[in-house]
Amino acid sequence: MKKTLVTFFMIFILGHVYCQVLNSSFNTNLNEQSVEIKIDKSVGKVFFTFIGPSDAYFAFGFGNSAMANTYAIILNTNTDEFSERLLGNHNSGEQLSNKLTKIENRVNQGIRTVKLSRNITIIGAASESFFDFSTLNKGSVLEIIYSQGSSKELNFHGSESFGFAQLVFSNVVSNLQVEQKAYDVFVYPNPITNEFKMRFGKPQSLITYEILDLEYEKILSGKVESSNELVIDLKNISISHLNVSNNL
Repeated sequence: MKKTLVTFFMIFILGHVYCQVLNSSFNTNLNEQSVEIKIDKSVGKVFFTFIGPSDAYFAFGFGNSAMANTYAIILNTNTDEFSERLLGNHNSGEQLSNKLTKIENRVNQGIRTVKLSRNITIIGAASESFFDFSTLNKGSVLEIIYSQGSSKELNFHGSESFGFAQLVFSNVVSNLQVEQKAYDVFVYPNPITNEFKMRFGKPQSLITYEILDLEYEKILSGKVESSNELVIDLKNISISHLNVSNNL
């Protein structure tokens, strides 16, 4: 995701950071195979990071604990391609029209890493064949299945090279959405991770802030006097939004 500096203006130095990014990951018991999913509802995208062997295909299915009628993403290593399928009952099912965008595809020391993105919800023909990630929220449980083949192309995975799991989603701090009003304020870095900074165009006599969870319960607050910069430590904090105001 592109990291950019966000500039905005406020009358009362009052802003909102809406965290709509969900995150979950899972390491399988197969050879170096794992998945990470980030769902950014502010941009309507889901981002996948798939890791697996470079000498065999691997796959993940979403929203089910069995193959039949399950939306799956297949990573073929012979051609470095990927595909979406609606799996059948213990068979490969049918290939779907591609809705994925490649972000990264690399191999290092026998391990393949593929980063893809897709719209959270697919609209149009055969849309019911694609899993709808908009149904997931903080605390949601997503059933997944996974497999790994013995060849580079999609084939029977064998009786020991598959499994299923449940992913639980949590919130992470990401893109910023803010109101535009009167003073110069710079917010960085973006996306934010462990630390959030706001630099004001001129020093403020008193800056107060609150951090709220998804239920709008206050989990952190504080104040900074006579400063033109506010720095907040966000380690281990899930954020819904941030209110900042000056005490005029």
